[in-house]
Amino acid sequence: MSKSVKTADRQIVPVSRWWPVTEVLIELIVQIAGLCLVYLLFELVAGWVIGTEFNPDILLSIVVLPAIYILKDIPSVLEPFYVEVVLSDNNVTVKYGVFTRRVDSFSLDTVENIEMITTVLGRRFGYGSLMLYSYGSDVYIQNVLGVENLKAKIELNIQKEKNNKLNVQVLS
Repeated sequence: MSKSVKTADRQIVPVSRWWPVTEVLIELIVQIAGLCLVYLLFELVAGWVIGTEFNPDILLSIVVLPAIYILKDIPSVLEPFYVEVVLSDNNVTVKYGVFTRRVDSFSLDTVENIEMITTVLGRRFGYGSLMLYSYGSDVYIQNVLGVENLKAKIELNIQKEKNNKLNVQVLS
């Protein structure tokens, strides 16, 4: 687990690492087990319906594409180790990516909606993800420890920004 580091007006938000990895691994294992189960059921039914003329190699070739589709998600196991979230009074920056590094920066005064996403393990171990929506764009903040606190902090910062804008307009 990461610790929250605060400097001047920036705060590096702590991100959960091992529980999301466990979650992704469980999901991949369940998908592969499901694919194996489907293969075995089709082989059983086809052998029963077609008889001795059934060739399981054909069925195996049909299962290869879904297996490749499942296995392409293996790099997502490493993603939680490559996420950094920085929150300031008026901005949020998310850096993420294993092979391709992405940086999303978002001004909080343009946020229209905040969506909180938590999984079963996330609810149990205190992490979740936030999706910030704005005019024509969005930012995904994944695997944040204390996601409810971060959401409340972002909402407070948004309200401060809106109040600051109103005060500037009134003074003008």
